[in-house]
Amino acid sequence: MKVKLDYGSAGLVVDLPPDCEVIRPADAPCLPDVIGALRQAVRQPVAGPPLADLAREVLRRAAAEGGRAPRVAIAVCDSTRPHPRREVLQVFLEELAAAGAGESGVAQAGGTAEGHAPAESAAATAPPGTKPPADHLDLDITVIIATGTHRADPPELIREMLGEEVIRCCQVHVHDCRQSSDHTPLGVVSPLGDGGDIPVALDRLWVEADLRLSSGLVEPHLFAGFSGGPKLVSPGVASLETVLALHNGRRVGHPSATWGILAGNPAHDAIRAVAETCPPHFTLEVVLDSAKRVTHAFAGLPWSAHARACKVAHRTTMHPVEHRFPLVITTSGGYPLDQNLYQAIKGVSAAERIVADGGTIILAAECRHGLPDPAMYNDLLRPGEDIRLANARILASEQVVPDQWQVQVQARILARARVLVKASGLAAADLALARMEPVEDIEAFVKAARRADPGLPIAVLPHGPYCVPYFAEEILIRS
Repeated sequence: MKVKLDYGSAGLVVDLPPDCEVIRPADAPCLPDVIGALRQAVRQPVAGPPLADLAREVLRRAAAEGGRAPRVAIAVCDSTRPHPRREVLQVFLEELAAAGAGESGVAQAGGTAEGHAPAESAAATAPPGTKPPADHLDLDITVIIATGTHRADPPELIREMLGEEVIRCCQVHVHDCRQSSDHTPLGVVSPLGDGGDIPVALDRLWVEADLRLSSGLVEPHLFAGFSGGPKLVSPGVASLETVLALHNGRRVGHPSATWGILAGNPAHDAIRAVAETCPPHFTLEVVLDSAKRVTHAFAGLPWSAHARACKVAHRTTMHPVEHRFPLVITTSGGYPLDQNLYQAIKGVSAAERIVADGGTIILAAECRHGLPDPAMYNDLLRPGEDIRLANARILASEQVVPDQWQVQVQARILARARVLVKASGLAAADLALARMEPVEDIEAFVKAARRADPGLPIAVLPHGPYCVPYFAEEILIRS
C-alpha cells in the first residue's frame, strides 16, 4: 500500500503493509473563492458588528483626538503556519478603505452556520478591483508578524508571505520578544489553577493601536488545545518574561494541557488571561484541509469566532481510534511545520496519544533548518541523564528557559516510547543530542518489524498534527 507522507515541500511516498490503519482528517470541501469567503466572513461576523462598521466607529473616535492619523495594528502568523496572509490582509485593507470612505457596502450581520461563503454570494458583495486600496487612506497601518519566541523570518520570506502591495502601503513589524523596550507593561494576571501569576508586557505597537485586528489558523495544539485566537496575542506579541511564565512546567505538564481541550486547560486559560489584557477588537480565523486549503472562515469578536472555528477543527482534524499501537508512523505535516525538530515534535506528540507503552514512533520530518538550537538540548536534556529524571526535573522547576516547553513534551514522550526520525536535514549526532535515533529507510524498518511479529498493529498519521487521533471515549472539548 502506497502512502504519501507530508515531508518537506514534496512529500515522501512509502510502501506499507495493506492492513496498516491510516488515520486521515475528515476534510471539508475547500472554499472555491477564498477572497469572497473572507469578505463575507468579515461582513457577516458570528458576533459583533461587521469589520467596516467597527472600524469606522473606532477610527472616528481616534481621528477626533486630532494631531495624528489613526493607528491600526494587524497581527498575523509567522512562517511556521500555512496561513493565507495575503488574502486576509487584502480583505482587511478593503474593509478599512470602506470604513475610511464612509460607505460600508456591507451585508447584515449573521453569517452562515459553518463559516462557508458561496462564491456567488461573495461576488455579489465584492467591491470592484482586487488590490488593497489602503495606500490612499489616512491611516497608520502596521502588520505585526506575531512570532512569539520564534526566530524572525528573513526579509525575502516576509515579502513572499505578505505580498508587494502590503509591503508598499503598510509598515511591517517583526515582533521581538527579547527587546524589552518594545513592550508596554500591563500588570499581572492570575489565571485559574496553580501555575502562578504572570507579569504581562505586550508589543507597544499592538497596545497603542486604536484598532487591533488579528487572524489565526485554528488547528489542534499539543498543549494549548487549539491554535489561533488568543495565541496571536499571547505568546504572539508578548514579551519573553510573559511567555516564559505562560509556559512553566506545571501548566504545560497538566493532564488537560493537550490537543483539543480548552475548558479546564491551564495553558489555554493562561494564554487567554494574558490576551484579555489587550485583546483584538476583531479577528478572522480560518480552518484548513490536509492540503492546506481554506475550508472555513469565522470572524467577529475574537473569542466567539475562535470558539466556532475550534468546533469545526475538532470535527475535521481529530480522529477517534479504538486501541493503542506498538508502532506509529507520523509526520509534522510537511513544510513549514517540519522546518526544524523543535517544531516537528508536534508530530511526535500527536503519535504519543495512541502509541503503546514501550512502543516505537517513527517521525518523517525534513528539518531543513536543523534542530535548530543544539545548546537548548544540551541544557535541558543533560548528557547521560535518565530521560524520566529530565522530565520530572523540568516539571518541578520554578525556572523557565526559552523553548523548554517543547523539550518537556519530548522528554515525556521519550520516557514511554522509542522515537526514530527520518530527516534529511539532521545528522545522527543532532538526533543523539535530542535522545532520538535516525532511521534512513522507513519501509525496511517496517518490514523487519513485521518479520519479527507478523500481526504487529501499525498506525500511520500521514498529516501528523493536522489530524490528531484520540480514543473514542474521551471528551476533548468540554463546555
